[in-house]
Amino acid sequence: MKRVLWVISRPLSGSFGMSTTSSSGSWLDAAYDECSHNNDIELHIATVGKVNKIVIEKRNSHILYLLPGGGSVYNENSSLNIKSWEKLKEISNPDIVQIWGTECDFAKLVLTIFSEIPSLIYIQGVMNSVARGYDGGISFKTQMSILTPYDILHRSWIDKNKRRYAKRAIREREILNMATAAIVENDWCEDYIKSIAPKCKCYRSNLPIKKSFWERKWSVENFKRHTIFTNAGNIPLKGHHILFEALRIVNTKYPDVKLYIPGAPLDWKSAKKDFHTKGYSLLLSKMIKEYNLENNIEYVGLLSDKEMAEYLSMVNVYVMPSYVENHSSSLIEAQIVGTPCVSSFVGGTASVVKDGVNALLYSYPDASSIAGHVCRIFESDLLAQSLSSGANIYRQNRSNNVGSELMEIYKKI
Repeated sequence: MKRVLWVISRPLSGSFGMSTTSSSGSWLDAAYDECSHNNDIELHIATVGKVNKIVIEKRNSHILYLLPGGGSVYNENSSLNIKSWEKLKEISNPDIVQIWGTECDFAKLVLTIFSEIPSLIYIQGVMNSVARGYDGGISFKTQMSILTPYDILHRSWIDKNKRRYAKRAIREREILNMATAAIVENDWCEDYIKSIAPKCKCYRSNLPIKKSFWERKWSVENFKRHTIFTNAGNIPLKGHHILFEALRIVNTKYPDVKLYIPGAPLDWKSAKKDFHTKGYSLLLSKMIKEYNLENNIEYVGLLSDKEMAEYLSMVNVYVMPSYVENHSSSLIEAQIVGTPCVSSFVGGTASVVKDGVNALLYSYPDASSIAGHVCRIFESDLLAQSLSSGANIYRQNRSNNVGSELMEIYKKI
């Protein structure tokens, strides 16, 4: 039996008081669901939280750890944090260390402490690309016009965050050069890793998708007309400002169009330059008012995976408007359900979609193309059914056995 230490950036859903409802990261819980049944793996899963000592929680035959250091900017130089990981090394004594994402704030510290143990980095976001595309094409002049006291107080205006991700990209390079190997899903991601860390071996495994999405099936007989679902998007990178431009165009032809957005509600009615409103939220609020979209957009709150799957099976079309994506989990989830999709042609999306077969692609940031594709799907049930059927072929060809895939990788390294 292989003893594997997973290092994750947040607790698993339902552990250490964590909510079971989340609008992001469901693939991590899906990976656990798959691997937890593999008798050849003994999982030890560690993250950080607002604690003063290591807290241990058992789940079936696996052990979960909550280490000090969470709740603010992680301090790798803290003696408490360093000693906590050294103690965890003694307790867990793993054969392999797997870190879920280069964006994990404590990844470098973990790789340093566990340096003699084979290590894997599961690539989630690619920080270099996130840094380049964080601003979503929003001009610096526009960024300054929407700067709010909240942004200044929290030092979180758009350009500041972009530079913050640029620093993470440098750190990403260091982490990948320390690791034994990386797990990727597509050529785009592998090519990037090879360019900055040529000695880092790359293995393939599909992003795990929760069973709720496999259990739902979009049908041309049961969808709600003129409705759209999209990814959560409280940062420019996710492209909601482009999607809102597209929605304004669609609205001229379909006044009843409805866009459902997962995540915390955006109070566009009272949004203003104050200590409660982020600059990007202010921009989106202004667009809603200017384009008269108050009745066409609904923020539906944090959704469980089952609720997400239900929305995807109910709407007319799913739109993925991101500026950059490695593997968009929400796009893959929509493909699994069979929802007719419109997607930006960025990053690793080429490994997920084929234009005109299982989705309609557009070049970011072309809002008119999004609008045109959405209207085509609204107008033609035949096209919607064709895209859904194409997605069903993708569904059939996609492996969902991440437990077996990871076990094979563990054996190889």
